[in-house]
Amino acid sequence: MSNYLHRNTIRLVRNLRYASRLSKLTSHLKFEENIPFKIPLSHNFNTRSNIFIQNRDNSSLSDSLYEKVCQETLQSLTEFFEELQEEQPELVNGDISYNDGVLTINLGQFGIYVINRQLPNKQIWLSSPVSGPKRYDYENGGWIYKHNNETLHTLLKEELSKLLNKPIDLSQCTHYRS
Repeated sequence: MSNYLHRNTIRLVRNLRYASRLSKLTSHLKFEENIPFKIPLSHNFNTRSNIFIQNRDNSSLSDSLYEKVCQETLQSLTEFFEELQEEQPELVNGDISYNDGVLTINLGQFGIYVINRQLPNKQIWLSSPVSGPKRYDYENGGWIYKHNNETLHTLLKEELSKLLNKPIDLSQCTHYRS
């Protein structure tokens, strides 16, 4: 029985130490008050490593500016893809649609791209048939994927150039950044 108590005492001490460290780490966080439980706004919890990590969001970007930049970006990409579809015979069976912040680009045999806005995160999300899902943050006039610092337009340019076997230029698109 004493072995059982010893193990539980050790667990309790570890948990108390962890709670103390956690309390020190989280004391400076701002919390959302309008919901029944508190969620940190400036950090998120990484359950695999049990540490708090900096949340990569665009909190300095106002909602109205984010909406404006998103609308301009998605509208510009819509126009680009509509022109590309008209110019490329391989894309004759494709379809481009933009509704309520979601741009769907069906390139027929080449697959479907979906680009949409995510207001809570102030991001643009991309689903690519080539590279899969990515989340882009607006920084310094362009949409950046934080994991490799590649821009949305650069990725689209590279993937479309390979798919269509011709150079693609998105530099005329709004909020283009190479």
